[in-house]
Parts: sequence; C-alpha cells; structure tokens
Amino acid sequence: MITALIIYLLLSNSLVDELLKVEENLQEKIQKNMHELNTPVSTIQINASMLKTKLKDEKNLKRLSRIEKASDELLKLYEDMEYFIKEKIDRVDKKSFSLKEAVYDSVKKFDDIKKDVVIMIDIEDKVINCDRIGFIRTLDNLIQNAIKHNQNLTKIEIFLKNNTLFVQDNGSGIDSDIICNIFNKYFQDHKAEGFGLGLAIVKEYCDKNKIDIKIDTNKAGTTFKLNLSKVLS
Repeated sequence: MITALIIYLLLSNSLVDELLKVEENLQEKIQKNMHELNTPVSTIQINASMLKTKLKDEKNLKRLSRIEKASDELLKLYEDMEYFIKEKIDRVDKKSFSLKEAVYDSVKKFDDIKKDVVIMIDIEDKVINCDRIGFIRTLDNLIQNAIKHNQNLTKIEIFLKNNTLFVQDNGSGIDSDIICNIFNKYFQDHKAEGFGLGLAIVKEYCDKNKIDIKIDTNKAGTTFKLNLSKVLS
C-alpha cells in the first residue's frame, strides 16, 4: 500500500511538472504571436495615414476611413488580449499616471454612441498609482452600462470628492431586487441585459487594487463611488 502511494505521488508530481511546462510553453507561444500581430496592424495604420494625405476622391476617403477604423479595432483587440494574458499570469504593471487624463481617455471612447447624453467631468489633476489599463476599463464599463441601459439618460457626471471618484447618472436606477447581485459574475437581469459580466470585472479590478467600490441607486439615477485613498499619490 505504501509503495503504491509513493509511486502515485511520484507520477502525480511528474504529471504536474509536465502540465506546468505545457502551460508555460503555451503562454510563450501566445505572447510571441501577439507581438507579431502588432506589426502588420501598425503597418496598415502608417500606410493608411500616408494615403490620406494624397487622396482627394470622397469615396476613396470613406473607404480609407473604414480601413483605419478596422485597424483601430484590431489594435484594440490586440491590446485586450495582451492585457488579458498579463492579468492571468499576474504580470500587469502598476504605474503612476494622471487621474484626469485617464478619465478623459475613457470618456472620449463614447463619442460615437452617447448620442445626446452629456458627460460632465470635474476632476483636479491628481496622480494615481495602479494598473492604468484596468482602471480605464473599469470606467469604460461604468459609463457603457449607464449609456446602454438607461433609456431616459441625459447626463453622466464624473467628479472627485474626498479622494472618492463618483460616476453618477440621471437614469432610471437599478431595481432594488437585483442590486445585491449586479457584481456577481454572469448575472444578467432580464430588464438590463449585460449588467452582469462588466460589473463583475469592475468589482474584481477594484478588489485587486484596494479600491473600495459602493453603489447608490434610486429612480432618479445611479452613482458608483470608487474610494481611491489607497492608490492616490
């Protein structure tokens, strides 16, 4: 019995070592391919920019604009995948950056879809130290949820008060019977499809970076509060 147990443990350790080696090789292969993907996308962007200065025909300029937009989307997919890989192997770099610039970088992504919604920003320029990409994506999710799931939304306010970042909208609010579940992974309410996964990512990021997140909601709107005391320089 003891001999069999020893053999089992030896085989188990060997199997674990092999699995770890396979995982390491897979990560290396993915990272290499991701790096190689960046080169042709950059080439497309550079050449499209050069062509833009020479083209005069309106139809060709529109075609070129579609190419530029597609290459931007490819680059974003590349950045998303690169970030996902680094996050999973715990190699995401924390750095110091401007809170104000990060907020504006997030907000400008919604110029095409916000329609008549006004996004107001009132933030003094403070330095924050954490995972910048993840922080911007957290804001992306909060703003996107507000725009997508509030039919009567006209205004989103983003401001800093007492080291807490407020993302406040004047939408219809979140139903009280689901408020306890919106940070749960894969939770989706039939009235607001998509609320679940994005907010689960928000909560996961905040927990990992020691940012306390709270939510207030009623029929007059919803406010997400991100306490940045532990990451503000």
